[in-house]
Amino acid sequence: MSLLASPKEVQFNFRKLRQDFSSGTLKEGKRLYEKKENCTARIVSCTASSFLIEASVTGLFSDKHVCQLEIDRNHSSIILSHCDCSNQVDCLHIACALYYIEESFHRMLLQFLEGESTEASTTTKKQKVIDQGLKEAKKASEKKIQHEQEKITVK
Repeated sequence: MSLLASPKEVQFNFRKLRQDFSSGTLKEGKRLYEKKENCTARIVSCTASSFLIEASVTGLFSDKHVCQLEIDRNHSSIILSHCDCSNQVDCLHIACALYYIEESFHRMLLQFLEGESTEASTTTKKQKVIDQGLKEAKKASEKKIQHEQEKITVK
């Protein structure tokens, strides 16, 4: 059974989704996105509170990067994000993926819903790997926040 009655029920505030990125990263991500044919994305899973999206982005030097984003459905915020590039924060590949998702979300949602009706609802090995990656990204983010809070406390 689908968590959505209609794709029109899902609307994101993409301006709000981009607010955590620096303006420089957003500009680089948009420039990368505008090259076209360098990004693909799909919805991996959907819950009552979030979407898990996986994107493949070809970087500036033709290197491929895999990004995962978990987006809160109710608050239009990124819960977790991870990219396999060396940047831990302000990743232009994730920014590029956001521009792609903004343009393609309803098509992605329809593809997800069509696949949901034909696939069994079992967790695949790939999903487990993605889930593990998101857990690791969350731990890394929590450590970074804790480290930043400690630096503020010391000052």
